[in-house]
Amino acid sequence: MKKTILHLFLYLVTSSIFSQNSLEVQYDVITNISHLYKTTGVLKISSNKSHYIVLKANNGFKKDTEKRINGELHITLAESDNRPQVYTDINKNLLLSGRNKIKMLKEQLPKINWKITDEFKKIGEYKCQKATGYFRGRTYTTWFANKIPVPFGPWKLQGLPGLIIEVKDNRKEVYFRATKVSFKDNVTINNFPDEEKAIPLREYIEVILPKKQKELISKINAQNSDRNTTITTTSIDKNSKKERIYEWEEKVKQ
Repeated sequence: MKKTILHLFLYLVTSSIFSQNSLEVQYDVITNISHLYKTTGVLKISSNKSHYIVLKANNGFKKDTEKRINGELHITLAESDNRPQVYTDINKNLLLSGRNKIKMLKEQLPKINWKITDEFKKIGEYKCQKATGYFRGRTYTTWFANKIPVPFGPWKLQGLPGLIIEVKDNRKEVYFRATKVSFKDNVTINNFPDEEKAIPLREYIEVILPKKQKELISKINAQNSDRNTTITTTSIDKNSKKERIYEWEEKVKQ
C-alpha cells in the first residue's frame, strides 16, 4: 500500500512538472567548419513553441577576414550584434531562422528520420538515450532525455521524444551539449516573427544568396583591380555552414 502511494505521488509530481512544458536550456556550442568557434546557445521552450539564440563568443571575429580553401575564397564576416536565432512552432509545422526578425527565413519544420537505439548513458543528472539521424549533409549522434518529454533541441535539431542533451555530427565539426536545464513556471517567447513577412528558405538559397555573392565578387574584384587578379567563386562563411546540402538539391543529384 505504501509503495502504491509513493508511486502515485511520484507520478503526480512528474506530471505536474511536465504539464507546464516550460524550460530554459543553456548549451555549450562548438563548431569547427572553417575556423574553431566556441560560444553559448540558449533554448527557451513554451508549450509547442521554442526559441533558440546564439550568444556572442569570446573568440568571434572582430573584422571581416579572407582566406582560400581548395582554391575557393572564403570570407568570414565580423561577428554581428544581430545574433543567429531559430523559432519553431509545432502547431504550425513552421521553422523561422535568421539574425534579423524583419528578414527571417521560413521553412516547414524539418522531419529528421531519427533511429533510436537501446544504448543509454548518463550526462549530468539525466539518463540519456542514443539516436542517430541524417540532416542536410551531416549524420548526427544524439543523446536525449526521456525524463524531459519535449521534442526540442538546439538549432534546427528536434523531433525526438525527449529534450536533446548532447549532439555531434560525424564530421566532428558541430557539437552541442546542455550545461544547464531550468524548469520554469512560465517561459515567454517574445515577438515571435511574422511568418507572412519571412522569405522562403529555398528562394533565399537559390535566388537571393547567389545574387548577393555575385555583387560581393564584383566588389572584391573592383577593389583588387590594381593587383591584376580576378575572383570568380566565393563562399560567405557566417559560421552557419552546418547545412551542407538541402533536400531539393539531393533530389536533383539522385
